[in-house]
Amino acid sequence: MSITQYLKTIITLFFFIIILNSCEKKHSVTNFNLNNNWSFSVSSDTTWLPAKVPGTVHTDLIQNSIIEDPFFRLN
Repeated sequence: MSITQYLKTIITLFFFIIILNSCEKKHSVTNFNLNNNWSFSVSSDTTWLPAKVPGTVHTDLIQNSIIEDPFFRLN
């Protein structure tokens, strides 16, 4: 192998490594706390009531004493 071919090979490998390195995705992790400050309301009302996530509208209505527990006795 001649010096010219050797240099071409080295230069080609160098650029190949640079290209691969620049294509590497660098991800940053961002965490958001979604456990607090949830609320809900009826679309025609301006009163907002506290809600719990994860949960459902039914459990939030029970906790806010809007409806009774549907699984208690004959409800």
